[in-house]
Amino acid sequence: MDLRVLLRNGELTGERSKAGCLSIPVRASALLAGLLCLLPVPALVSPPGAAANYTVIECVPNSVPAPDAVAVQNGSPKIFQDAECVGGQRSGWGLSLEANGLSNRGESRAWAFYAPPGTSFASASALVHQQPGHGYGALYSEDGGTLGFNNEWSSVAVTNTSFFGVSLQCFAASCQSPGQAGDYSLDTGWAFLTHFQADVADAHPPMLQASGPILTGAVARGQSVLEAFSTDIGGGVRSIFVTVNGVQSTSGSFCEPDPQVGAYKHLQPCPLQVKGELSLHTERDPGWTNGPNQLRICARDVAGNTSECIERTVEVDNSCPASGGQAAEELSSGIDVAGELRARVRGRSPETPVVRGSLRTSGGTSVQGATVCLYETIALEDGSRQLATTAVTQSNGRFAASLDPGPSRLIDVVYRFNVGNLAARREPACGPNRLQRR
Repeated sequence: MDLRVLLRNGELTGERSKAGCLSIPVRASALLAGLLCLLPVPALVSPPGAAANYTVIECVPNSVPAPDAVAVQNGSPKIFQDAECVGGQRSGWGLSLEANGLSNRGESRAWAFYAPPGTSFASASALVHQQPGHGYGALYSEDGGTLGFNNEWSSVAVTNTSFFGVSLQCFAASCQSPGQAGDYSLDTGWAFLTHFQADVADAHPPMLQASGPILTGAVARGQSVLEAFSTDIGGGVRSIFVTVNGVQSTSGSFCEPDPQVGAYKHLQPCPLQVKGELSLHTERDPGWTNGPNQLRICARDVAGNTSECIERTVEVDNSCPASGGQAAEELSSGIDVAGELRARVRGRSPETPVVRGSLRTSGGTSVQGATVCLYETIALEDGSRQLATTAVTQSNGRFAASLDPGPSRLIDVVYRFNVGNLAARREPACGPNRLQRR
């Protein structure tokens, strides 16, 4: 928040600029309605983009568990069922289905994987070790139907489906197994699933909203905090990133593939909703320059779909460096005329204006060792604001600086501490008279 100090009718006053906020919905959502307010001037947005699917691997023996495997039951079958990918009685055996008693025709147990809402399995596969017996047999299923196995060891795959499952079912009028299960001695009538892998298709881009002082149109200096809120339908929000003038500047990431398997280990690996702050540093982060900058804020989901991006032109002025002093609340300054400080004077062009002032905290304590910047804007149609010189406050908080002789101009006196800013404007003008009150 900037505090601009002005001299009005001889009185020093302060004006605080309000930090506005911006809301650019990508998709309608009652959850987000009214969360962030709209600026009167809308931001430019770029259209969303889609990218590749994401890969999930589960149930790698003694390495990766199967958190998304759902146990499904039809009837009251006597079938032992346990997740033994990592841990369990026989760790590493996989997702087990093992007949251990009497079941009726059609009764079954199964392990199923369901694509998250808003997604589907472009493909899904698994390694299945199975053997029928005692009226029991194994099947695998997807949206298109149910299929049987031809071999004891089978690598099976399906495509374009919302789920994938492996079941053990009773096919006879009644099925009777010896009743031993869960141990290392296997009778016939069992199936074990391992190495589940899915290529998950997610066609829905996330939505993004953002707010912060840097989006209000004010001149940006130093560090600024950007608040961002993103939601997704599907695999979740992976990151929010900022580019400046086409250069990746900063980002926040919420989930990454597991380097152990080179994929994700959950079907919905990233959060569906994220809200947080990004610190933008216009002096240190890549891409920023003094002057106009093209700022672009985007969200990306786990599949690589990109939200509509918020785009703004941000004017940056870091020509006055952040001071080594301390936070200040009062900046008084003026042009020295015979020991009197004035906000506006008239003099001849060859004369050298001297600007004096003082810097104090909110409690009135002098700020020592602070760098104060003096800017000049020549009174011409094409006159630009330029840093003229700097001054350092003394132990009593006072400072003084001489300016080069020259034409009529505006003098801005600025003090920066971290992200805060104090400013005052003074006007030495050239004319036919010597230094006089105008």
